[in-house]
Amino acid sequence: MKIPSGETMQRVLIQAKEENYYELFPLEFATGLRLRELAALQWDDLNLTTGELRIDKQASIVGSEVVICEPKTKAAVRTMILPPSVRRVLAEYKTKVDSRWMFPSPKKEDLPMRPSSPHKRLHRILDYAGCERVRFHGPCHTFATNA
Repeated sequence: MKIPSGETMQRVLIQAKEENYYELFPLEFATGLRLRELAALQWDDLNLTTGELRIDKQASIVGSEVVICEPKTKAAVRTMILPPSVRRVLAEYKTKVDSRWMFPSPKKEDLPMRPSSPHKRLHRILDYAGCERVRFHGPCHTFATNA
């Protein structure tokens, strides 16, 4: 699997800002969360003062609907501390989002984004930024490599 370089990650962030899809990527690059975990995040999962982010659910597709369920394993339930820079990005973003979901569906009221949405958007952003395509899970491996 190709792991994105620091330069690629910077280009993704720059292009994501132009696409109005920025906030998800600093969170992903800092935490290495899985797509299903990102999709299931609610604002109640985040304490902006302490930076604690609780991961205790995931989004799945059942039929054509997004369903929130428990993670597959107990080890997937965890709390992470976000870096101050990511907290600032999310605090500003929260003022613009009128949803309980951190990353709401752009099409359906009061639903999270589909777990596949960031992957599709990442490919579009990589194409526009002139970067080689990588799997969305690549940033997770970058996080694990740098952690």
